[in-house]
Amino acid sequence: MPHDTTLYDVSKKLAEGTHRVWITDPEGRLHRLVTQSAVLGFICSVDNNAPLAMFEHLSLEQSASFTLSSASFPSVHTNEPAINAFHKMKESKVGAVAVIDETGDLVSNLSARDLRAMKTFNYYMFSTLFKSVREFISIVRQEELKTRVPAISCVPTDSVSSTLRRLVGIRVHQLWIKDSHNKPTGVVSTTDLLAFLVSH
Repeated sequence: MPHDTTLYDVSKKLAEGTHRVWITDPEGRLHRLVTQSAVLGFICSVDNNAPLAMFEHLSLEQSASFTLSSASFPSVHTNEPAINAFHKMKESKVGAVAVIDETGDLVSNLSARDLRAMKTFNYYMFSTLFKSVREFISIVRQEELKTRVPAISCVPTDSVSSTLRRLVGIRVHQLWIKDSHNKPTGVVSTTDLLAFLVSH
């Protein structure tokens, strides 16, 4: 997009599902890459979140812009081979899947970023793809997967503003929506939030 494009027009393009947009300089050369996360981060930083003030008391469930319950979002069990998770991402054309335990509780998130975190892709690291999701996360992130309320989640009663701030704060592209029993029911993404903002 040309250098004199407004932030609103860039946001509209990103809200269509494009994750990043190149901005050209006056000579038409590629100059700067603008991402969904960068735009949302900027909105959160303006005048102490002033642009979000009007949405502080509007919950996700009160807005018709978010799908709070869907049977189609991708998920994997902690005991599944990690490679299955990445296969599901490819098949579903998404960048992450919800990780659930044997009771169906949401315990974590597995994304393409975890694959990129494998700094040295040698035989040992390749073999971790065939380990369970639980083991894979433990090796790649060097942390144990514990059953807890994960930071990568939100609930239908959360406000649009707090949801956006959480997503920006933990630097992810989606938050899993969970019910009162910690079961994932849907997902809210950077695309969803940008689409909401440009429509208001």
